[in-house]
Amino acid sequence: MRKLVKFLLASLAFTGVAFANQKSAKLPDYDTKLAHELVNNKGALLLDVRTQAEYNQEHLPKAQRIEVSELANKIDEVKKLTKGKMDHPIVVYCRSGARSGSAKKILEKAGFTQVSNLGSYKNWYKK
Repeated sequence: MRKLVKFLLASLAFTGVAFANQKSAKLPDYDTKLAHELVNNKGALLLDVRTQAEYNQEHLPKAQRIEVSELANKIDEVKKLTKGKMDHPIVVYCRSGARSGSAKKILEKAGFTQVSNLGSYKNWYKK
């Protein structure tokens, strides 16, 4: 009986470690259809990481703006926008995809697990 109890406890401990090390599947980048689905049907945060001047000139509907150069210092603001859910979907974009790629890395490093890089905001209009 003791051997059985030890075996069950060891099995539970191993299972717990295995699940703790599992990560959510990352979202793909540059997928316009997915970006629309996430924003329009899943309530994803649409995050513009360009400058204020670029945002003022043109931005996507529903987009929030945090410049990529300020993003690492504004993670708490992102957490508020996602209601503290680290698995809340986030779609980032910029002018060309470079800054949004950096933003995705910053967000993932901060612990967000569902981040997709749309690339250029112009990709939003591609079908």
